[in-house]
Amino acid sequence: MLRSMATYYLLTTTKLGVNEYKSGKLIDSALTDVVALAAAGGALVVSTNAVVAAAALVVQEMWKQGKAREECDSYMMLAYSASKDVVDSTSTVYYGKVLYSKPLLSELISVVADIQMANGPLGLLTQPNVPSRLNVRLVCAGGISAGIVTLLGFGADGAPVTQAIPLTGVTRTVVTDEAFATLTSATLSALAGGAAGDHISIGVSDYLGLPVPAAATALTVFKETLDYANEAVGTVHAASRSISPSHAADGTHEFEFWYKYTLAHTHTLS
Repeated sequence: MLRSMATYYLLTTTKLGVNEYKSGKLIDSALTDVVALAAAGGALVVSTNAVVAAAALVVQEMWKQGKAREECDSYMMLAYSASKDVVDSTSTVYYGKVLYSKPLLSELISVVADIQMANGPLGLLTQPNVPSRLNVRLVCAGGISAGIVTLLGFGADGAPVTQAIPLTGVTRTVVTDEAFATLTSATLSALAGGAAGDHISIGVSDYLGLPVPAAATALTVFKETLDYANEAVGTVHAASRSISPSHAADGTHEFEFWYKYTLAHTHTLS
């Protein structure tokens, strides 16, 4: 919105009456009718936009060098587009797209078969065919007084992932806090009081992991396709950086996700 008594940078070359205002020009609302200029097609951005201000200096030199209008206008528009993705001086918005081919239906036994609980490593049958949060199924007959299962692997972004899940409690399915692209080991330890009816198995859930760093914030999935046709965006679980598609995976479909997130950076001044 245009504000009174303010200054703006012009993004697009615009003719107003007999006057032509070139992109990159600093417009003072006290001297120029900015409302009329905007109505004539001029795109204006407040002069406090640091990225646009820096670009305006470059474009003013481009005009002096005889560069074409299209080139000057394009430079200003690109600068403005980039400025919208700069959250602050130490944060940047990143965009990504990922294709997952034929993810499996949520289940309980593809990674580790249903077996009786016992201390030691569990045999891994397969790996998730796409990065997924895992379903850890614990069947507790009531005799377990202690114990944990520790999962080690790598996430959708290639970073190490670990989770320890207590074995005590009622029969339940625990969905891992993070998505695993690879599960390198699953180990039971400190098990006490186990009985023949206490079983464990591991499969994949319906949450597919996105290749987003753990430090990311403001994760948004803004487009989803099923077999290359648009569909509604499913349920995003920001904490685990994963999504449950709006159409359930069943091992036959292709899914694509377009997403963005913010990542802070630490700069050291010497």
